[in-house]
Amino acid sequence: MYEQAKMMGKGNEMKAVLFRTIHKDKITGVLDRSLREALIKEVGLDPKGLRGNGQAENQPRYSRGRKWGERIKVQ
Repeated sequence: MYEQAKMMGKGNEMKAVLFRTIHKDKITGVLDRSLREALIKEVGLDPKGLRGNGQAENQPRYSRGRKWGERIKVQ
């Protein structure tokens, strides 16, 4: 979400929303579809536009991030 928001000029906003959600609000499950859509809307982006935008270009970055998350046991 952050990488796509960054490409659309909303990276800082998404970073702040994700940090607040995970660390301050202590909400887990950021990858839950309904929560993800709410966060995307909160930064002023269209969830439908974000979902399909940039997926092919970000696939290698996503794969590296996912492998890193699995290594450090992110849940």
